[in-house]
Amino acid sequence: MSRIQAISAFVVVASFVLASCSTLVTAYLLSQLLDEQAPKRTWSGTIRDTTGNPVGGIDIEVLGEIEGDTNVAKFKDTTDVDGSYTISFRWNKNVMYTVRVVHEGVIFASEEYGTIQLSDRVSDFVIQGAVNVELSGVVRGPDGDPLAGVVVVGASASALDATPVTLLNTDNKTAYDVTNDSGIYSLTGSISRYGVVCAFDPDHGFAYSYGEDDDSNGSIPLDITMGGKGNFDVKVQVVDGAGQPIVMQVLDADRQFRLRLGTPFNLGTTMDVAVAENGLFPGFVGEPSDVHPTTITLTIQATGLGGIAETTENVQGGNYDLMLLNVYDDEPATALVQSENPLVLHENSTVIVRVN
Repeated sequence: MSRIQAISAFVVVASFVLASCSTLVTAYLLSQLLDEQAPKRTWSGTIRDTTGNPVGGIDIEVLGEIEGDTNVAKFKDTTDVDGSYTISFRWNKNVMYTVRVVHEGVIFASEEYGTIQLSDRVSDFVIQGAVNVELSGVVRGPDGDPLAGVVVVGASASALDATPVTLLNTDNKTAYDVTNDSGIYSLTGSISRYGVVCAFDPDHGFAYSYGEDDDSNGSIPLDITMGGKGNFDVKVQVVDGAGQPIVMQVLDADRQFRLRLGTPFNLGTTMDVAVAENGLFPGFVGEPSDVHPTTITLTIQATGLGGIAETTENVQGGNYDLMLLNVYDDEPATALVQSENPLVLHENSTVIVRVN
């Protein structure tokens, strides 16, 4: 065996031994946390909302985790009517601890404490959302008339770029509602910050709406405007600061931009589940997400007659958030979108962008 081969073999064996040792250490520490004889302490506190009111019926979890390993020992309690909790947890000096506030899969608050001393602890939390928020509104078509028979699902999101958590019903299935003749829907669930609703029917495709409970009254009104089924052309007209079309020219580098159309969240799969679980739209072929709007980017570098950009895209019907980005770094551009945002796409549309 050559020296290089010997060193390589040693590295492999050493890595295996280290991995085995790490596994053994993890298993030992977890066994210590689960051992009834392990030192016990209490973790207590109070949960309130932003109005100062106590929040009852919400879960508090103390998680014990070993560094570099995802195995977690969990100790939990549910707050009483006064928003108070007391958790008996097991302690080990080599275990890192996290406390989080959870309800129906939505994490309202979380704090990492790392390794801690052997003592009782107190953690109070003020949560930004509400345990039971009503998401309700009217679903309308592009002509403004209410639509009946539209399926609406809901979700919670902690931020605009976060993955939404689907609202569930009491049977732990996807919660949904079907609009009545007045186009009205209503859903209730836990909302960490943003309430999100997604509507679908085969004739109008997908539409979204979202918002916050700004007045903390446990209600988020979210009307939805549907787009249209099928594909439609989206064109861009570029105008100057006075609103006059910039005609027949290659735009200067600082005027070129990207127009990105996309849904604020993606609940296409959630809609698939709701439809499949409840046998909705029995004549519909395939899954709703098959016609879900996708993110579309138009790069605008030159204009033609009437200031219409040379790039035209054929886009699925729906409603889209419009975002203007610089061509070279995808950072927000200084140009201004004068068209409706979100864009409700139910026919061929021209988006007007003003550049200086």
